[in-house]
Amino acid sequence: MNALSTPRSTTSAANWERARMARDTSIRYMAGATGSTMRRLLSSLQFRLVVGFALILSAALISVGWYVSAQSSRQAEQSEALRLEVRAERARAFLAQHVADRRGWADVQPTIEELGTLLGTRILVRDADGRIVGDSHQRWGPPVLPALGSRAAPPIQLDGARVGSVDLLAARPVAEEQRPEPAETELADRVNATLMWAGIAAGGAGILAVGLMSRRALAPVRALSAAAERLGRGDLSQRVRPSTQDEIGRLGATFNRMATELDHAEQQRRELLAGIAHELRTPLSNIGGYVLALRDGLLEPRDETFDIVQQQVTQLTRLVEDLRLLTLTESGALHLHVQPESIGDLLRSVVDAFSPRAAARSISLTHDGTAHAPPVLMDRGRTEQILHNLVENAVTHTPDGGAITLAAGTRERGRVRVSVANTGPGIPGDALNAVFQRFYRLDSSRSRTTGGAGLGRAIAKQLVEAQGGRIWAESEPERGSTFIFELPLSDSPARTAEAGSG
Repeated sequence: MNALSTPRSTTSAANWERARMARDTSIRYMAGATGSTMRRLLSSLQFRLVVGFALILSAALISVGWYVSAQSSRQAEQSEALRLEVRAERARAFLAQHVADRRGWADVQPTIEELGTLLGTRILVRDADGRIVGDSHQRWGPPVLPALGSRAAPPIQLDGARVGSVDLLAARPVAEEQRPEPAETELADRVNATLMWAGIAAGGAGILAVGLMSRRALAPVRALSAAAERLGRGDLSQRVRPSTQDEIGRLGATFNRMATELDHAEQQRRELLAGIAHELRTPLSNIGGYVLALRDGLLEPRDETFDIVQQQVTQLTRLVEDLRLLTLTESGALHLHVQPESIGDLLRSVVDAFSPRAAARSISLTHDGTAHAPPVLMDRGRTEQILHNLVENAVTHTPDGGAITLAAGTRERGRVRVSVANTGPGIPGDALNAVFQRFYRLDSSRSRTTGGAGLGRAIAKQLVEAQGGRIWAESEPERGSTFIFELPLSDSPARTAEAGSG
């Protein structure tokens, strides 16, 4: 019997152990989640606002309560003193009438006993020598225990002479802790109690109101924080909806602009990587194909073959150098040697460099308007590179027998305008702003029969802007295109100051 029950007992114990472990894991998870929630709550801005308001409200209520309590106690004391003065004055007037009627203190004892009962106060009457001639409560013994707030009334006079005085004492010689509280003190206590409960109620209502208002006011901040957290994880589509025109609303609008710029930068990065990959693929594939053919003996190792491979390597080197130059100019790290130079000499040099290629295709390459052009504040090497890229682009897109013209002339605001015009097929109007983008080509197929990698115009744009100028394109379909850029003259005050500071 025991042998048969052992497996079942073992299984039950294992199940119990697994249940205990699962329970402990659940408890630890719940404790961790609760602790994390409490930490977030205690570190939240809303909690700090509510706690700060509660502390300020508590300090205000305590200050107001102390002030009201002090003032009510003070008023109670003043009221009690005033009441004693009134009683003393009444007793003095009554006894003065008695003295006037009796011409002395005769039969004063019954009168003050009746008066003491009426006023609820022990009354002592002294003659002019200070001897007690009447005591409203003499059955209680000598008046050795003064009452709280005992006060002497003005002296009693007869025919202008002082004949005595009145003292008001406690009605009973009771112990201090057994004396009943005056009505004013009870009123002050009730006022303090009412004020305390009113303060507690007002504080609770104020904290609740601040909690609700801060929760509503901080809702855009929480939404912005959540969007920023998701944006930080890579979700660049995050946007917030500004619901106000205050600082938080402007912060939300700024966040949206930042997210849009990051999204645009990410798209540019992807396009750049795609363009680089595309431009690298062809020469690398060609080089790899020639190397395999040479290794397998399909091609003879002749000079012509090595020349083709060298051309592909040169193309790769030029592409890498163009990308490096673009990176330097876009980041502002490109160092320029800016100084006054002759733009006419530079145009003639570029025309001389491209004349053999143009002549081989019967293209007319000329320059004009440069004889009287004033010196231009520029980096000669980088400006020559700009013109090389633009003329290279013009030669590529100008048909045989066409014409390319380089011109320069001064403009207003201390600038010189340089143009490169050709009689090619022209550029569509919707593409004029896109021709300066990296890897942009008019033929979407990226055919290499009509150009290179599409970086020359982008480099020209960056180099012109790095020298404080601007560049744009003008074109009419089937009538050619003109690429224009402006640079500051050497006598331009603003540019001269900028160059001097660099």
